[in-house]
Amino acid sequence: MKIRITALLSIILIVSAVLSACGGNGLTDKVIDLEAAGKALVECAEFDDSLREVPLNTLASVIGDIGAVKEASAYLAESGATAEAVMVMRCDSTEDAGTVKSLVEAYRDTQKHLFETYNPAEVPKLENAVIESRGLYVLYAVGKNTDAVKGVFGGLFN
Repeated sequence: MKIRITALLSIILIVSAVLSACGGNGLTDKVIDLEAAGKALVECAEFDDSLREVPLNTLASVIGDIGAVKEASAYLAESGATAEAVMVMRCDSTEDAGTVKSLVEAYRDTQKHLFETYNPAEVPKLENAVIESRGLYVLYAVGKNTDAVKGVFGGLFN
């Protein structure tokens, strides 16, 4: 009986080791060229305003404490008169990506509140904003063609 229990425990340990070596869904291993991804997302989203690329420190001043973001490709409306934007960010962990996604959702809600009085025509865009996280990556996009944005972002993981 003792030998059977030992053999069973050994098999369980081997199976566990093999499964953990295979590593879940692979999203945390995925490496995306953020610069190329950002440009592709800008091209497909369709904007009324011109967008300008902004560095990570500017992104932090816009969204808040994004210390968990290690790399980003971000574009904001050049005029400031529209809510249009594209941000794709890489974090160190999926937990950090979840935190950043929450910050982005709060940012979108703040923008929505501001634009309700400043430029109400932007509110529907904000209501349809694309906010997604996959593995280590977080996406925020406000533009006219959200379906195309979702397709491009999803395609980065295929």
